[in-house]
Amino acid sequence: MNRKSIKLRGNLINSSVMPDHGDFVISPKFGKVKLVELIDQGGEGRIFETDTGHAVKIYFSDKLTSRKYQKLKQMVDKAINIKGICWPISLIYSEKGSFVGYLMPKANGKPMQKCMFVPPLIAKYFPHWNRKHLVQLAITWLEKVVFLHRQGVIIGDINPLNFLLESENSIYFVDTDSYQFDDFPCPVGTINFTAPEIQGSNFSTFLRTNNHENFAVATLIFMILMPGKTPYSHIGGESPKDNIIKGVFSYPLGERSNKKTPNGPWRFIWSHFPYRVKKAFFECFNENKRLSSSDWLLLMRQYKYALDENHLDPEGESEKILPKRHKLISEYAKDKFNAGEE
Repeated sequence: MNRKSIKLRGNLINSSVMPDHGDFVISPKFGKVKLVELIDQGGEGRIFETDTGHAVKIYFSDKLTSRKYQKLKQMVDKAINIKGICWPISLIYSEKGSFVGYLMPKANGKPMQKCMFVPPLIAKYFPHWNRKHLVQLAITWLEKVVFLHRQGVIIGDINPLNFLLESENSIYFVDTDSYQFDDFPCPVGTINFTAPEIQGSNFSTFLRTNNHENFAVATLIFMILMPGKTPYSHIGGESPKDNIIKGVFSYPLGERSNKKTPNGPWRFIWSHFPYRVKKAFFECFNENKRLSSSDWLLLMRQYKYALDENHLDPEGESEKILPKRHKLISEYAKDKFNAGEE
């Protein structure tokens, strides 16, 4: 396996009392900052809203290491500044001068996992959405991913809980301190977004490659377009990990099919994808031929154009989040491709 191993150990930083709601912390960039309200709590620490309009992550004392300090210092120096990416913008210290966390832009919206990964949630939170909105969401997400990749940053833990949605045009990337940056690996990951060749690995001990990331990118795009359905779910499937390792992708490409497509609306949704989108997914999940994030961005823009111009189903069924039947052949497809189903 072609990957760079990393030694991750760092000494714990002593910090006896951790700042809490109502306390003040010190930012070299903004001065004295008050922790106004607790927003969330995770495995590494707590997120607070501050009186500056930013958010602050305060680590639990057993998570404060010299290695983490060095990574965050370099991330702050990198100064990535794009709306929607909650990148560290200042280190944060206690009033006694101990490193305790970092300051970042405040995120808005609901986690993708909790507002759109089953159709009833889309109907609840985004009742006006159709398939154009899903494709536009994929475009909005990919634009930020492409930007990060061009900065040499690999997200690593691509996880729908870490992307907060306001609309199809507004999305926030959170937990950016876990991103793979320089020689600092992303120490965490989720089975459904982990490439088969690194399933079961200790993520903190090596650097992921662009190809590993490309698998995760394709998976999240698939789950956006197939509201919440994972690529390897199929009739007679095993655990998500085993399905990924075996590479059993059950959506057809022309005559190539194992006849195990999941029951329900999924085969209809798949039918309405443009051929190039089907081909990209099929080759990624069946043959490990993975497109880059910039290639996916181009493909999603082409998909959006096809929807806008009514180049898919002639009766508009392709615009539905849950189409009720297979795609019909449009006049555009007949004229351009002289073929049946795209």
